[in-house]
Amino acid sequence: MLAAIKHGDENALKGLYKEYRIPFIQWMTGTYRLSEEDAEDMFQNVVVIFYDQVSTGKLTELRSSVKTYLFGIGKNLARESMRRQQKYPEGPSELLINHVVDDSGYEDKVKFEQDLRNASRGLNLMGDPCKSILQFFYFDRQSLESICTLMQYKNAETVKVKKFKCLQRLKKLMLGEPVKEENI
Repeated sequence: MLAAIKHGDENALKGLYKEYRIPFIQWMTGTYRLSEEDAEDMFQNVVVIFYDQVSTGKLTELRSSVKTYLFGIGKNLARESMRRQQKYPEGPSELLINHVVDDSGYEDKVKFEQDLRNASRGLNLMGDPCKSILQFFYFDRQSLESICTLMQYKNAETVKVKKFKCLQRLKKLMLGEPVKEENI
C-alpha cells in the first residue's frame, strides 16, 4: 500500500480513507470526546500527514498495521490539541494565524509587528494557491464553500485539505523552518 500511495495511486488512498474513516471517528468521539465534525476534521488531517510522510519518503515501511499507525497519529494530534486548548482556548490550528490577524492577543507591539511581517513574508513566499486560500479564509472570512466557488475547486473538502497544508507551510515559514516546495 505504501508503494502504491507513493506512486500516486489515488485508489489506494481513497480505499484507506473509506476503510478507516468511520472506525477512527467512533474512536475519537468515544476516547477523546470530540464532536463528530472535529473527529472527521482530525481524520482528514491524519490522512494528509500520512500521505505527506509516504510521498516525501519519510515513511517507507510500517512496523504495525496501517490502522494502528493512523490511529497513533490521531492520538498524538488529539493530545497535542488538548494541551494547546488548555493553554490557548482558541484552538490549535488557528492560533498562530489568528494572533497575526487580530492583534488583541499581543501585549508586546514589537512582537506583533514582527509576527505580522513574518506572516506577510510567508504568504508572499508561498504564492498561489496557498496565499489566496489563506487570505480568503482568514482575512476575508470566506467559507470553504465560497472559496471552492471562487477558486474553482472540485468541492469544499478539497479546499479544507489544501488550507490545512498551506497553514502548515505558513507556520514553518513564520518560524524560519525550511519548507519543501510541493504541489498543493
